[in-house]
Amino acid sequence: RATVSIIVSGLIIPDGFSPNEDGINDIFEIQRSSNLTINLIVFNRWGNKVFEKVNYANDWDGTGINNQPLPEGTYYRIVEATNTTTGNTQKLTGVITLKR
Repeated sequence: RATVSIIVSGLIIPDGFSPNEDGINDIFEIQRSSNLTINLIVFNRWGNKVFEKVNYANDWDGTGINNQPLPEGTYYRIVEATNTTTGNTQKLTGVITLKR
């Protein structure tokens, strides 16, 4: 399976990760330039919010709001990227595949 990333002005958002504690892709890591701040919201297939973080610091390990591991599956995400230099904000939507 190929990995698809979205690149927008210094931003790379992966389409999946595998929080199975094998040391590879255990966290959802958004690569970004230093002048971007990120807010991340994740929803399950029923539209329920399962994760939210303002000023996301690449620390989501697949745990839900209730501190329980989320099941494998496809999740919908909203990434709000704000350029701290210009103040411009972009909302980028897509999916995340969580594979344990």
